[in-house]
Amino acid sequence: MGKVDNKEIVLLAACMLLAAWLRFDGLTRGTSDFLLPEHAGADVEEVFYNFHPDEETLVRAALRLNDPLEPPLTAYGLLPMYLVRAVLEVACWGTGREGLDVNSLADRPFIFAVVRATSALLSWASVWLVWGLGRRFFSAPAALLAAYFTAVAPVAVQQAHFYTVDGVFTFCAVAFFCAALPALATSHRGLYLLAGALVGAAGAVRLNGLLLGAVLAVGHVLVAEGPRRWRSLRRPQLWLASAAAALVLIALQPYLVAEPTLLGRSMGTDDFAYSVEIARGEVLRPWSLVDVHTLPYLHYWTHLWPQGIGWPLTLVFGAALVYGVWQKHWVGRILLVWVALAFVPVGGLHTKHVRYLLPLLPFLSLVGADMLWRLAQRWRAGYAVLAAVALCAGVYGLAFASIYSTEDSRIQAGRWMADHVPEGSVIGVESGGFSLRGVISPARHRQSIIPVSIFFFMRGHILCEATRRHLYSQLQDLDYIAIAGVNRHQQFTAVPEMYPAVADFYKKLVAGELGFVLKRRFATYPSLGEWVIDDYGAEPSFVGYDHPAVWVFEKTDDFAPAWERWSRELAQNRRCGDAAAAAAAAHVGAKDWPAALGKAMAARQADPNLRFLFFLEAHIYGLQGNAERRGEALAQFRQGMADPSLSAYLLPWATCLSLMQLGLDDLALDALEEITRIAFPDQYIHRMAENSLHVADLYLNRGDVARTEAVYRISMRVEPQAKVATALGNIAHEDGRGEEALEWWEQSLQLDDGQLELRKRTGQRAFELGHYARGLDNFGRAVQEDPHLTVEQRVRDFNILARTALQARLNDRARTFLKQSLHLNNAQVEVRRQLEQLEANGKDRW
Repeated sequence: MGKVDNKEIVLLAACMLLAAWLRFDGLTRGTSDFLLPEHAGADVEEVFYNFHPDEETLVRAALRLNDPLEPPLTAYGLLPMYLVRAVLEVACWGTGREGLDVNSLADRPFIFAVVRATSALLSWASVWLVWGLGRRFFSAPAALLAAYFTAVAPVAVQQAHFYTVDGVFTFCAVAFFCAALPALATSHRGLYLLAGALVGAAGAVRLNGLLLGAVLAVGHVLVAEGPRRWRSLRRPQLWLASAAAALVLIALQPYLVAEPTLLGRSMGTDDFAYSVEIARGEVLRPWSLVDVHTLPYLHYWTHLWPQGIGWPLTLVFGAALVYGVWQKHWVGRILLVWVALAFVPVGGLHTKHVRYLLPLLPFLSLVGADMLWRLAQRWRAGYAVLAAVALCAGVYGLAFASIYSTEDSRIQAGRWMADHVPEGSVIGVESGGFSLRGVISPARHRQSIIPVSIFFFMRGHILCEATRRHLYSQLQDLDYIAIAGVNRHQQFTAVPEMYPAVADFYKKLVAGELGFVLKRRFATYPSLGEWVIDDYGAEPSFVGYDHPAVWVFEKTDDFAPAWERWSRELAQNRRCGDAAAAAAAAHVGAKDWPAALGKAMAARQADPNLRFLFFLEAHIYGLQGNAERRGEALAQFRQGMADPSLSAYLLPWATCLSLMQLGLDDLALDALEEITRIAFPDQYIHRMAENSLHVADLYLNRGDVARTEAVYRISMRVEPQAKVATALGNIAHEDGRGEEALEWWEQSLQLDDGQLELRKRTGQRAFELGHYARGLDNFGRAVQEDPHLTVEQRVRDFNILARTALQARLNDRARTFLKQSLHLNNAQVEVRRQLEQLEANGKDRW
């Protein structure tokens, strides 16, 4: 590295100041004076709203981390969690705080300010390290240009504003090369040890960081001299580096040795194996739908790099790949080895995010900057190209950074709704990582979840019209809808062939065709002066972390007619399989089994998503007496429940709704009864029971009491609930089945013994049926425990109980009730006479 002159110092200082401003400005974004009513008792003037689900998960995990052998999550390494705990402990010590609670309104702004400052500092340090690498192994102009590209890249600016593993991983990778390249150039063992330690550290952030070890090995061979350079692998430096990497990795993540099976656990998004399955597309999730039609590798260059750094720099990086291979510069080639090793496994994944490119940015910046500077030296117009690329990159970076000087669009929407939506209104919101639930007060407005996510988990088992009907039933009571476009709208509209009704729902909602009119739209776009970049439609997380578009819709009088129009349009939608399924159902109604079977199979072949038709085919085979084919079709239907992208417990319910729509009600009930035939995990039992009650409500609204009762019985077999037992008792009572009604009511009281009105009614019914002891138990307890009875009412009821006990010749019970009555009103002459006569006649006579 040559001497740094004053001009270079000034330019470097300007670059570092620019990098610092872009990273630290707006770092506390999310802290707001917009207080919800439930915040009033917390004695705070500002609260912190966090809309980055990964950051929230990582910080919470770090604060829960007590034992490295039992990590709170394995999707990420432990080093970022150690770092969070360390900086928060130091910050607490420096400010005199005693412990932190991420759920505390007072602590949250402090916690996230500290961890975000850490992220920004690491990102800023990465820029400086990039300059150092360029200065030593390329040239002073290339070093400054590479540092500048890294400083202004929006993907780097964004990740610096949040504490995620991407920034920590990138810093580790750059630090590795700061040790590895000098080690390769000098064969210094200490530098090899340091490089190896940084490999282990990177692996403790993400396991693919261990690929840096392969980079070191390749570089070790490349710099070796002689025709038998592969023998250089025997040298001790490389083995020392390997040992250092292993020791650091095990020290930071001891569970890899003590409990390696944790990596194979796949129970949720916190687990490494589950995250890998989602990334590969083996398990679909709502947020990964946008990636269904994207091309591996190419999508990064046609869509994600341009979003993350702009088109001019994307073209430079693409050319740099060719230049780096063509240019016989060992440093450039080693950098590109890392780029290839890091990009090849990531680029082929199903899920594709802009942030995945951050670890490549510093190194492509170095090679690209070197290419541009050499081009400028050899070609006069090259200076113009260099200047144009630098100007475009800087303008885009400054424009992107402008979003951090404005309030988040979700907070803007929450503030507007608090001021303009009438109190008590019902606001529909979505679930998901970018939902608006956190900015709407349940104390001021009622929240209702728009149930679009459940349709994701029922793919192939619910028809379009059944989807429409369920959505209608859930949205008919809403007054407003508030959604972020990147939360569910963008995902479902990307795959209309998979979810035609849901995709159509979102398109029509936004177009104002479903009885809701757009009231306000909130959006913050990258901008510089009058120049605004409308990046709606960009990769959802890249937008969702800090500047999504938010829509607030208000219900109109056209709601019901609009949904009827939509029903007619869905019937003509070629992506929906309703018409084909209806044709098969019509032949079932006509008992034309061969034709029905042919139509069902043809419909399923035309649209493989219609998996619920396997259940219909099994039914037809059963009616034909073909037990073998029936079993095969039923197995095919149940095979859908093994699809990890679906939710097995929802599929019988979805199939039931579809068959109800087709008019096959008895078969629909049989499909619903699948929830009693298959063993489902305990955590789904209550939801299955509630879904069955939804079916019961549908039949009850039709006036079909018999099928309503049948569904209630199914629900009771899944999960006994007091409300269901009561409903069954009511049905039996109305139908004249008194004994059965009594049994159901008593079962309800066993499940919930606090139902005093039901207990009283049960006692009265038991009296009518001659079950005096049971009646006295229930009626008597109700009288004794009901706090709302007046003295006169309680006296009256005790007298009723006494007469009934006398009638049943239960004299001891009668004596007790008479005493209780007299205790409340000692002036009852007739009651006193009855009690005295009982005492005189003894226990066995009246």
